[in-house]
Amino acid sequence: LMLSEPMKYIEAYARAGADLITVHAEADDNCAEVLEAIHALGVKAGVSINPETPVETMKYYIHKADKITVMTVDPGYAGQPFIPEMTAKIAQLHQLKESRSLNFLLEVDGSCNRNTYRELLGAGAQVLVMGSSGLFRPDVPLAQAWDTLIQDLDEASHSPAHA
Repeated sequence: LMLSEPMKYIEAYARAGADLITVHAEADDNCAEVLEAIHALGVKAGVSINPETPVETMKYYIHKADKITVMTVDPGYAGQPFIPEMTAKIAQLHQLKESRSLNFLLEVDGSCNRNTYRELLGAGAQVLVMGSSGLFRPDVPLAQAWDTLIQDLDEASHSPAHA
């Protein structure tokens, strides 16, 4: 939910059948409370952080998250260029997850494509959100784009940089 005051909407999304609700860390002054409210509804809870938001923002509630999404572009519109500094943030979250034995999925949203797969996976990303730069392109039929995506991901995940 990329909106302010997420607490107003989580119950409706849970009733509608959502099994995971992600809110932006910047959207509520008490993100920990929002995550607890989502869990109270029997739904998994995620937190998304914008490029300018430091990982330390989540230090008191990161253990409550089932998923952390790192935005690697400024949210708002498709087709933006990847912000290279976000690789360090992904690696920092991956290291924090490992050192504290946390169980969240580490997701990346923004400019996930053949030019960034190896870097994102190598930093510890587990889930890549596919949009217009990686899958949905008007000039390529979806079936062909899907086949290319699978091939590119396979190559990236088996490369020495990812190993």
